Amino acid sequence: MSDNAIPPSHPLLADRMRNFSSSRYTIVGGFLWGLCEGIFFFIVPDVLTTLAGLFRFRSGLIVMAASIVGSLLSAVVLYLLVASLGGPAMVNFIGSIPEISGQVISDVSAQLAESVPAALIRAPLQGYPYKIYSVEAAIQGVSLWQFLLWSVPSRLGRLLPTTLYAGLLGVIFRKRIQRHTRIALAIHATIWVAMYAFYWSTN
Repeated sequence: MSDNAIPPSHPLLADRMRNFSSSRYTIVGGFLWGLCEGIFFFIVPDVLTTLAGLFRFRSGLIVMAASIVGSLLSAVVLYLLVASLGGPAMVNFIGSIPEISGQVISDVSAQLAESVPAALIRAPLQGYPYKIYSVEAAIQGVSLWQFLLWSVPSRLGRLLPTTLYAGLLGVIFRKRIQRHTRIALAIHATIWVAMYAFYWSTN
């Protein structure tokens, strides 16, 4: 068997993963992941966007876009919850989510008070959860439309680098990923588990 030959069992899994990446269910999953992560979930949607991008570059970008739309909707939901339940109740709520401390909430609040655009543009570099910005912006009376407008480049800055990186790896190593799909999936899972293990151990 030549080096470029693909074992008979592997194309089946590779094909299933490519179909998974471009399916409507994965796109909807990206939307729901962005929505949930923007309200209460604590695992970033990059896990799904990078998986989709690894097998289909274009699909990774589509799933990423769906996730951003879900994130924007999460901001609308949190704005409504702040209006109905009050700011203190929502601060207590997000403060109960893993890895969100009172200090982080205070930092985000101060940054938004200084400049909404600057706070959101810096957000991807700081790694603070988007949900904190949504709640604090609503408490401070920031216009929802202004917040959503600046959220688009903020979320792109958060999701685009990882999705592009996975997509480029998928293009460059396409044949190897086809031959060793299970290994590629194991590496993808291991990287994300290791990243979160490191993050949680240092916070």
